[in-house]
Amino acid sequence: RGITQAELAEKVGISRSTLVCVERGKPGAAIAIYFGVLSALGLLDSVRGVADPDSDMAGARLGLARLPGGGRAPSDR
Repeated sequence: RGITQAELAEKVGISRSTLVCVERGKPGAAIAIYFGVLSALGLLDSVRGVADPDSDMAGARLGLARLPGGGRAPSDR
């Protein structure tokens, strides 16, 4: 992307060593840091759908199942 680790780390507000942890996928890096890096690289829009409830069909089914009657319409009973 034409940016050094030091420049990216400064842009995100993290240390270079933390950025190296993100690049290596270390589990100790906070998710907010990942989003900060994605934002600084102009890639945040590519992950917006992950949190879009309209694209989470499994979550919608689970939510409906928690409703009284299991989320079924009266005609389904």
